[in-house]
Amino acid sequence: MAFGLRLVAGQLEALREGADALVVRVEDWDVPVPTDYQEEVAAAAVVECLRENCGIDGVGIGLTFDRERNRYEFTWGGAAAKPGLGDPEVRDQRVDR
Repeated sequence: MAFGLRLVAGQLEALREGADALVVRVEDWDVPVPTDYQEEVAAAAVVECLRENCGIDGVGIGLTFDRERNRYEFTWGGAAAKPGLGDPEVRDQRVDR
């Protein structure tokens, strides 16, 4: 989830309205078991939730399935990045839907 927050950190700054901090609280995160969980799903969920509920533009999230590796591959604002591999180098951008 922290990865998703970092993706839109610049957009969240605008929501502070002069406050010293902006707190994002996740009250429930339900992952059905058994599942082939991928961390990127949490990042995408956070970005989309903030987009829908807080009015930020979000980032373009691309998704493809790699059959050979049996996992989904995500792109964030056109850049490939993965949670846990440092800060994403993704510019905040408007997403038209």
